[in-house]
Amino acid sequence: ALEASRMGKKEHPQDVDLMKFEVNLLIQLKKADEAIGELLKAIELEPDNADLYFSLGVLREELGEKDAAIESYKKAITIDQDHFNSSFNLAVFTFNVANEMIKERNNLSYKEVKKSDELKAKIDAQLTEALPLWERLYDLKPKDQTVLETLSYIYTFLKMDDKANKLADELDAIKNG
Repeated sequence: ALEASRMGKKEHPQDVDLMKFEVNLLIQLKKADEAIGELLKAIELEPDNADLYFSLGVLREELGEKDAAIESYKKAITIDQDHFNSSFNLAVFTFNVANEMIKERNNLSYKEVKKSDELKAKIDAQLTEALPLWERLYDLKPKDQTVLETLSYIYTFLKMDDKANKLADELDAIKNG
């Protein structure tokens, strides 16, 4: 299939659909570096295609290129502010930074009060940064359970109890729905 795709691309080098097909094949064959090269070519032909930037972000994330992945997601959102998948991945990145600090804080001994307080301040700042990203996801998909649960967690952690309770009610309605 990969050879057929490449033969087709030789005859139709500007065909973005063939490029996308080849990218999917390369991903399945675990050839991420080649897939990124093909995505970059497709982006040159369709620079306003948010899905291409999202795919590039996913590949970069798989390769451990966190900063490059974040930039790809941000570019997709710049093109399409309603691009849920890019918004979601960006929000998850931001939330996970706070989550790692929470784990670190939970592993401290009761004697490490100062370090715990310092981490709490950093966690609050990180969750405050994540908050508008998750609220945007809520705007895009107000019934998405993952969005509701994560946003509720953030509200609870930041002691925004009224908002947390509202989302808890929405979650209950969905679960009992």
